Amino acid sequence: GLYSGATKLSSAGEQMIPPLGDALYPSMVNKKDYRLFYRIVLRGGILWFLACGLVEVLATPLCVLILGGQYASAGGFLRILMVGVFFGYFSFMFGYPALSPIGKATWVNAAIMVSAIVNLTACAVLWLTGNITPLTVCVVFSSTNITTFIVRFGAFMKFRNLAEQDAE
Repeated sequence: GLYSGATKLSSAGEQMIPPLGDALYPSMVNKKDYRLFYRIVLRGGILWFLACGLVEVLATPLCVLILGGQYASAGGFLRILMVGVFFGYFSFMFGYPALSPIGKATWVNAAIMVSAIVNLTACAVLWLTGNITPLTVCVVFSSTNITTFIVRFGAFMKFRNLAEQDAE
């Protein structure tokens, strides 16, 4: 129950990310304006950092306020999940909005596959070692967005010369 409550709150935070990326995507495909992209990623990232930081600090009181007093212990789980939510913003932005305009959208989906493999492997290791707890599951699921971000950002950095060529 504590894990479920924490994931519901973290999922609510993740639902705020797609509208920004979805609004940026058509502009990026049509104009390939990476200066605009960098500004949005930087400014949005700062705001996202502040929002996620605030939730980190207030995790326990938020759980109590939104979920009820019996969910005070869910604050610890929410803190771990918020790390993944933080990286979720950057994972989303360096997905289709960044990679599609330079013809590297296949990396967006490849990142999901790599992340799924990492996630399943981690879950299997936890199961085989008898270490499945709400805490370890939170760490694994938080690492999913981190892994996705690393692959997408790595692909973008590898092909950033294509974005720079389009800017000229």
